[in-house]
Amino acid sequence: SAGITDRCGCPELLVFGLAQKVGGWVINEYARRCVAGEVFEQGRPYEGFLEGYDVVFLDVDSRLASVKNDYTTWTDWYYERKGFPLRQLVWPDKTGTFPWQDGFREELRRLQPILGEPPIALGKS
Repeated sequence: SAGITDRCGCPELLVFGLAQKVGGWVINEYARRCVAGEVFEQGRPYEGFLEGYDVVFLDVDSRLASVKNDYTTWTDWYYERKGFPLRQLVWPDKTGTFPWQDGFREELRRLQPILGEPPIALGKS
């Protein structure tokens, strides 16, 4: 995303591994809910983004060179390279298992690099 922080003060959002149409919808839904005043906490599950599945938000350090160079070039330009808060939306596999949990489908790992600190206690481990 680019402009959510300017619009309502919430962190910008990264989403990996979803079809472009779904990923775009998820980002727009996040922005809509942020503008409406909803607050999303690091590591807590949320519903309403992917039908039938909770998602988790992780805080990401947008100042890391790898994040800037690989994932947020446009957003970095938008904010004139002054830094911005950044979150990653992480989705589970079809069993509801997240990438940091035992049993996550190994073939899905490459689709969703984890750029934040995973929650310690979240359901399955």
